[in-house]
Amino acid sequence: MQFSEQQVHEFEQSGYLFFPKAFNAGETRMLNQATIGVYQQQREEVRQWHQDYGTWAHDDTLAALVA
Repeated sequence: MQFSEQQVHEFEQSGYLFFPKAFNAGETRMLNQATIGVYQQQREEVRQWHQDYGTWAHDDTLAALVA
C-alpha cells in the first residue's frame, strides 16, 4: 500500500490513519470480534484501557496512583 504525502503528514501528526469504508459490514464485524479476543488476552504486549482512570491498565503511573 502506498501512502500519499497528505496521509504521511496526517500519520505523523496524529499517530494513526483513518480509512473510511475500507471494510464492508461483514469484515467490520469479523474485526470487532477478533479485537475482543485480543483484548481478553493477558499478555504484556496487549494494553488494556482502564475505563475508570482513562489510562492504560498496565501503565506504571496508574499502578502508583491506585497503590
